[in-house]
Amino acid sequence: MYCTNCNTESGPTLFCHVCDRYLPTPLTGLKAGLVRRVVAVIVDQVLALTILILSIRWLISTTGAVSGPQLVIVLVSCFALVAYSIAFCSSLSQGATPGKWILGIRAIDKRNGEAPGLGRMLVREIIGKFVSGLFFGLGFFWAIWDRDSQAWHDKLAGTVVVRRDTVSSTDQQSTMWPAAACIAFLAVFVLQVVSIVDPAWSETTKKQGYPQIAEPNQSEFRSPNLAAQPSANTISDNADSTTPAVEPVAPSANSTDDPQEMLLESQIKEVLTRFASATEANDPSAAASFYGESVDRYFLSRNITKSDVLQDKEASWTKGLRFNSYRIEQVNFDEVSSSSARVSLVKSYEFTDPDKAPVTKRIHSRLWLQNTDAGWKIVGEQDLLK
Repeated sequence: MYCTNCNTESGPTLFCHVCDRYLPTPLTGLKAGLVRRVVAVIVDQVLALTILILSIRWLISTTGAVSGPQLVIVLVSCFALVAYSIAFCSSLSQGATPGKWILGIRAIDKRNGEAPGLGRMLVREIIGKFVSGLFFGLGFFWAIWDRDSQAWHDKLAGTVVVRRDTVSSTDQQSTMWPAAACIAFLAVFVLQVVSIVDPAWSETTKKQGYPQIAEPNQSEFRSPNLAAQPSANTISDNADSTTPAVEPVAPSANSTDDPQEMLLESQIKEVLTRFASATEANDPSAAASFYGESVDRYFLSRNITKSDVLQDKEASWTKGLRFNSYRIEQVNFDEVSSSSARVSLVKSYEFTDPDKAPVTKRIHSRLWLQNTDAGWKIVGEQDLLK
């Protein structure tokens, strides 16, 4: 074929071997470089997988009912996937994917330089790239030595790739999808960063004053069913039940002379004493009995049941982890009423891991308790960052 741009005879090829211009319709543009095409594929994969993984992360990690900001994050994550999919398909018919748009290239019909259409692009992106990926990606590398830089998916769909920045204004693709895709991606990304930096960011936690989550120490144990939960709640054989479980402390700044509140605090301290004794005695059932039927927060887990707590403690027992001692110290009542209470305290304990030396820890914690027909029950437990 003859190139009208550089007045050169290029032979039976779609691109001029001198100026790289597309010969059937020279105004369509220049042949896209291989580096751009490789980077475009990488961008496509990273962008799609990032949105998908971040969205699925929230859908999986959000157990039970959601409300407030948590619901917003879930809805925006779903919207991001829908918006990305719609925008992707609308632009795909014009020969562009997110990676191609960012790198300034697009695929065209090799016969006339027109947009390939949605059907042909779906064949190229789904079936064609699957075929190209066979035999260790040989189909992708085929574009290196092919005279028209066609990979196997290009040959299957009858397309070639050109530089978009040289396309005439009347033939340029719509820029609607990059805006939608970028906005959706950024919205999900920002919300996910917020949720990771401040896991307690939700309307419920703000109302109840939940603290920042402490990451579990790798030397502690975790239940397979509550994988994110630290194991400061597991138990030991050689317990000394005569050791006081709750250490008396001097009156705090928020202590009260109200007889009713003093009675409530005394009742809660008695419950904590029995809870510490049951934990130190290595009795998973007894320790789990101090929890409510529904537990809003259990370390890094949310919205679980008493049976989940029992299962976690039994799993720790099965692994051979035992408490040698367990004491609750520095009890401070942040809030207390006839129906609920929030207590800050320090858990001081020593536990034994099989084939390891005993480990001693002092953990600042917070408990939420609720007054039920069966007495005071723990409905929230969280270790704090200090």
